[in-house]
Amino acid sequence: MKIEAIITVIVLAVMFLVALAVALISARPKSKLHTVTLFNWEKNRKIILITVAVTVLFFTIPMGLCPIWNGEIPAHRNQYEEITESFLQGQLHFLYAPPEELSQMANPYDPYYKWMK
Repeated sequence: MKIEAIITVIVLAVMFLVALAVALISARPKSKLHTVTLFNWEKNRKIILITVAVTVLFFTIPMGLCPIWNGEIPAHRNQYEEITESFLQGQLHFLYAPPEELSQMANPYDPYYKWMK
């Protein structure tokens, strides 16, 4: 594995553990967040807004760090770009040829031969 991927996994794991700790601490009965009522918005507005902002940041920052989400490794979701290129050239199928072993199979849709070989 690349060192960047290892660092990304470690950062994501630490952020997850911090988010889990914050959630557990805020869910305890003596927490100020636990005592927030829906009808007293004016009194607890800052606490609610800070909690929402921190939650959004904890879910969006890892996406920016992860190479799959930030576009460094687009191979898992580039099918939309590939089919768009095909449509622009007037085709309804992908422009690349299937692998040779699939072309040689009698029935490439048979899961036994596709996955058991």
